[in-house]
Amino acid sequence: MRDVEEKARCFHYLHGIDILGADHDGKLLFACIHPERQQLYANAPSLLKEMMGEMARVNHPFFTFWTPDSCLYHALSIGMETEKLTLLLGPIGLTSTESNYDKRILSKNRKELEYLGRLFYWLFVKEESEIPRSLTYNISHTPSLHISPEVSLVNLYYEQEPLHITLEEYDRIKEKMQTGDVSIVQSHLDALSSFQEGFNRFELASGDILRSAKNHFISTCAIVCQIAVQSGVENEYARTMAYKFVVRAENLGTRAEIVLLMKEMILKFTAAIKQFANPQYSSLVREIIQYMHVHFFEKITLNEVADKFGKHPSYISNKINLETGQSFSDNLNEIRITESKRLLTASQKSINEIAVAVGFDYQNHFSKVFKKITGITPSEYRNKQRMNVADPLS
Repeated sequence: MRDVEEKARCFHYLHGIDILGADHDGKLLFACIHPERQQLYANAPSLLKEMMGEMARVNHPFFTFWTPDSCLYHALSIGMETEKLTLLLGPIGLTSTESNYDKRILSKNRKELEYLGRLFYWLFVKEESEIPRSLTYNISHTPSLHISPEVSLVNLYYEQEPLHITLEEYDRIKEKMQTGDVSIVQSHLDALSSFQEGFNRFELASGDILRSAKNHFISTCAIVCQIAVQSGVENEYARTMAYKFVVRAENLGTRAEIVLLMKEMILKFTAAIKQFANPQYSSLVREIIQYMHVHFFEKITLNEVADKFGKHPSYISNKINLETGQSFSDNLNEIRITESKRLLTASQKSINEIAVAVGFDYQNHFSKVFKKITGITPSEYRNKQRMNVADPLS
């Protein structure tokens, strides 16, 4: 139960969505709710029982529920050692009361929430089989939830009390990250022992050292993601980046690997702060660079990007050159090479496979660009990284 509650707390902190846990009778066991939203759960009793009744009726573990006012919930049933536990993610409002509500926004939000639901399932169940499609059920009334007085609300004081690190250390990391200078943050992390000390000081999964380390990672990732958003990184970009790091952490097998990934994660968010918060970049250039970061593995062209942003290719090219000091293709290649470094270090993929994965058509072209940017070939980089990897904590 403690492990599930900790995961729920981390998920809530990372995505800002409330999570409730209840036993098979519908009694709430824990609630991860932002303090400003507690009043939404004040009166009304029947939502959980209606949901759980429907889940039991069709014997399906994963549901999406809609209320009459178009709030969405994801409900998940998981087996514990002694009983089943139902987790409820939501509520999340999707519609506006105004008649001119943009249906495109509704569609975008639906897709994002479906994605969050699948991530929710994966994090708590993590079976080898494919994530099942959630069944959709319309609730007959607009509910609110009753929380009994004995339930302890997990109030995450986002600025006053960061998870698992001291306030002083949080402020130091935040200050250094907000410079956007990766080398400054790298030097700070190299001299820092608090990651390992934190693993030892706080046990976040009873009897499971690796699970505890992963929970630490999720919590730290949530904190760092929040720092990035507060520092000007676009919210959706930061959340997507955080999710990708959490997925990578879940697939690691030693604490040493988790520590290395944690440092990489902090450095990547620092670089994102520099990218988004750079006052010399216009909003258009920031959006284009963000688009490159999300779609670098595709066959991106200047003409395609110009068409997407409604500008002439020459205008886009000149503006990027002027503000970044690099051409459109140089910016794109830099992003691709940065991602290829991760694959060279963390995967067993061949050089050709990595070249294709990051958007190059040919290995020779990839190797030429890689050497131009880094000064060494992809093979030399991979060998150098493998020689430097130590595993003292595993």
